[in-house]
Amino acid sequence: MRKHIKMLLLFSILLSLISFSGNKTYAAEGAKAFGNSAISTYIDDMDFAYGGFRKLGYSASTSTAYYNNVMNWINTSSNNYGFYITTHGPSNASAAAGTSFFVTQEGNYIYPSNITGNWHLVYIDACNSKRSDSFANAFRISGYSNRAYLGWATEVGMSSANQFNDYFWNTYVTTRSIQAAAVAAAGQVPGSGTTPIRFAGDTGWYGYSS
Repeated sequence: MRKHIKMLLLFSILLSLISFSGNKTYAAEGAKAFGNSAISTYIDDMDFAYGGFRKLGYSASTSTAYYNNVMNWINTSSNNYGFYITTHGPSNASAAAGTSFFVTQEGNYIYPSNITGNWHLVYIDACNSKRSDSFANAFRISGYSNRAYLGWATEVGMSSANQFNDYFWNTYVTTRSIQAAAVAAAGQVPGSGTTPIRFAGDTGWYGYSS
């Protein structure tokens, strides 16, 4: 009887070893939501994005938008594919003159030229972050399938952006494509033109992690 039990144990261990060696495991794609405390709703906005990324299957986390934190996330890991930040961007006048940037916690600027890598889901929640395609192109979103970029076409109020974020991440993400979710969320915020959200990327993509 004891010999039979030992044989069964050895057989189980052998099967486990074969299974482990024959199947590679892959870490979930990383996504991080950053917040700048200069935005009064930054904690809510970060939490909404964090929850949305998790629903989409990303390994998600949050962080204060210090320059080093943001740049390390953008430029140092091959498994980082999701990026959200709630912060400030240029004024309408500056953006109309061709300026594109978003602001870190310390007040430093990050420009499209600072971006590297191939990204899947990016949302820069800052004024004029989609006045042009500069950031969408820098994150290599435009022209690719299964990628999406969101940003604002003009200046946007903090309260309106926060309401949009609530509807977008908590209500519409996973129920329709990222573009359609953004359109639906914008339609829920009161006031004409209060949420000038703009999209670049694959209009049919739902945003799920690979």
